[in-house]
Amino acid sequence: MMNTVRKSENLLPFPVISAAANGDTTAMCAILKHYEG
Repeated sequence: MMNTVRKSENLLPFPVISAAANGDTTAMCAILKHYEG
């Protein structure tokens, strides 16, 4: 069974995702850093 608390700790905040979708380069960099490992 998947532990939902642990899963949610790895998610980026919605405002960061939204800002990146709207072209914010700082937010885009934050997303890339989050997923680069």
